[in-house]
Amino acid sequence: MRPRFLLDGMLGRLCRKMRMLGCDCELAGEGRSPYLLLDAESAGRIAVTAATRSVDRRGPPPVILRSASVPERIAELFAAIGEIPAIEPFTLCLECNAPLGTISPEEAAQRVPPRIVRDFKEFHECTECGRIYWKGSHHNAMERQVEAIMQRLRDEGLLRSSGPSSSPRGKGCC
Repeated sequence: MRPRFLLDGMLGRLCRKMRMLGCDCELAGEGRSPYLLLDAESAGRIAVTAATRSVDRRGPPPVILRSASVPERIAELFAAIGEIPAIEPFTLCLECNAPLGTISPEEAAQRVPPRIVRDFKEFHECTECGRIYWKGSHHNAMERQVEAIMQRLRDEGLLRSSGPSSSPRGKGCC
């Protein structure tokens, strides 16, 4: 079973990057920080925080991240759990963590600007929130972020391969 994570509210940026990699990652709801460990336990998730005081909370101990940058935090997290989850970039919604499904340009045309349908032919839709994704202007930057994270994992000795297989999915703006 693939690891599933529940991140403390202060780790929103990390949560989005983990989703970008295809890792099942939820962010604790507002006001839920005191219950992070219990919420993670009841949801079958690994609690992750950067707060050292969380060791005083009830529930199984969390993974406490001490690194500052996102690639370092991801490497630290994977080292702490002792495994690298399957890295499948651009397969989860960055907003709600649900899987993305392929939709036709005709389906997308009803919900994106006409120029987007004219310029792009591949679209993906979140199965939960309905957000539409395409390989827009942010895609290349996001691919570079994925590669930087993968390089950090290789540098830490956590990953041996040359990186994830390229994914046909990318993100654009809605």
